[in-house]
Amino acid sequence: MNACLIRMWRLEGRHAEIVTLEGISHYPEGRILQEEMITHTAFQCGYCAPGFMMAVLPFLLGDNPQISDIPHVLTGNICRCTGYRSIVHAVERTVFRLEKSRMADGGRNEN
Repeated sequence: MNACLIRMWRLEGRHAEIVTLEGISHYPEGRILQEEMITHTAFQCGYCAPGFMMAVLPFLLGDNPQISDIPHVLTGNICRCTGYRSIVHAVERTVFRLEKSRMADGGRNEN
């Protein structure tokens, strides 16, 4: 859930983790997302970057992120510079890399 949508005192006593934009690199998924955003020049001015990155991270941390879900995940975030194609492509590449990594990990675990 987005921190801007809930008052912090409501999280008291719950198992909750607050992750900032700077904290996404603590997750392998976040590091891959950052790499892909840079590789594909997903942002021009960078003003919208925090919103997109924070919207995408929970999706990537889910059980089985699907490329077909990306437009829904990005809904509500606005970019006036790129026309979204580079952002969507970077997220697609992130999902692809995570899928590939999970398949490789699964193969090693079965042997």
